[in-house]
Amino acid sequence: MVDADPAYDELAGNVLRNCLDETQRTGMRRSEIVTLSLLGQWHLSRGDGQQALRFSARATEHLREAGWRLAAVVAEEIFYRHAAVQRALGHDGEANESLHLARALVLKKAATLDGRLRDRFLRDVPINRSILEEAH
Repeated sequence: MVDADPAYDELAGNVLRNCLDETQRTGMRRSEIVTLSLLGQWHLSRGDGQQALRFSARATEHLREAGWRLAAVVAEEIFYRHAAVQRALGHDGEANESLHLARALVLKKAATLDGRLRDRFLRDVPINRSILEEAH
């Protein structure tokens, strides 16, 4: 929507900042992690790599504190998006580490599935496919 009307860009930032305030105030850790990750992507899209890194790093720190397991949070996507921020800032080694963490999480989930379901999970879920393609 930002391409059609740049006003949506500022609206998105405001919504994300308000959401972060609310999740921190109420202790909704899962929503806070997702919001931090999205704020990282938002700042990256605006060309502010340092702010992007600050937010996406906080999201991954919270994931680590939770043992990388929080219901309704797709940890591999948080690490994948963090890797994009790291790579944009030239932190290629760290980006590769984040991608490998994402890959390990995808493969761990895939290992719980059988046959065709596992194949579809790895091939047909866009985020999984992207992670596996980028984390060789």
